[in-house]
Amino acid sequence: MSQEIEVPMWVRLSQIGIGSLAIILSILAVAIPAIGPVMAIVLVAVTLSIVGIEAIITGFATPSLSKKSRIISIALGLVILGFGIFTIANPDKSVNFMLFIVAIALLINGAVRIIRSRSKEERNKTFKFQLMTGIISIVLGIIVLAVPQIGFAILVIVIVVALIIQGIELIIGGIKGKRMGLFKK
Repeated sequence: MSQEIEVPMWVRLSQIGIGSLAIILSILAVAIPAIGPVMAIVLVAVTLSIVGIEAIITGFATPSLSKKSRIISIALGLVILGFGIFTIANPDKSVNFMLFIVAIALLINGAVRIIRSRSKEERNKTFKFQLMTGIISIVLGIIVLAVPQIGFAILVIVIVVALIIQGIELIIGGIKGKRMGLFKK
């Protein structure tokens, strides 16, 4: 379903630059505690915006991608860029919204795991593991709702790790000069 495609040199260089910038900004967001939580979110949002721009550039500038892959790259890049810009403009609202969504997701996930652990098919196989992860998920959801600072720290760390991985992938893609397309031409 996917294919490896050639990428123009200027796109390769932008991938290396954007990937490096994503890694540096992500590390700065957690490495300098004095910048404060709002600034950390703004740095992460700037990094997200840069990654969104890279996806848009790739969609427009890589004719060897299938039409579907190009449209998806541009659309997702616009969504990521939009979210980054919204977060830069409203860091407090964005953080509170993300924390609420994470907490609700943890609570629902925990409930589903506990219910699943009680089913007859799963009872013999993974009962204890499902039950334990369900309880942990619910406890984490309650902690995120009750103590937003802990939820914020977890959220920043997860986003930073994801952006560092994305940055590394961009650098490797830029060095290799190839990118995986989602759909064959």
